[in-house]
Amino acid sequence: IDSNYYNANLGNKYSLYFNFLRDKIKEYNIKPYYMYNMDKKGCLIGIVSRLKRVFSRRMAEKAAERARERKAYRLREFLTLLACYYANRSSLPLGLIYAAIKGAIRLS
Repeated sequence: IDSNYYNANLGNKYSLYFNFLRDKIKEYNIKPYYMYNMDKKGCLIGIVSRLKRVFSRRMAEKAAERARERKAYRLREFLTLLACYYANRSSLPLGLIYAAIKGAIRLS
């Protein structure tokens, strides 16, 4: 596997790729404002630590019941951030994508 990575990471292969790319850009007369790079980054937001408390048995049972209910809603969500930059260095506004609860649509 390491040799595959090494062979794919050779300078002449990068040169061939970018020469091919440059030729196609010239051939089709593609303007910089039609070229962009879209990058997607994700992060997981959730509970990092828990506090320990002393409860009565009744309160502990209620807390366990609430915890089971919250588990259905998931205490963590995966967020995706989309950034889009054009070749002329302008950019689109950032986009944020995250899961909706019970099929509801949320806009950010």
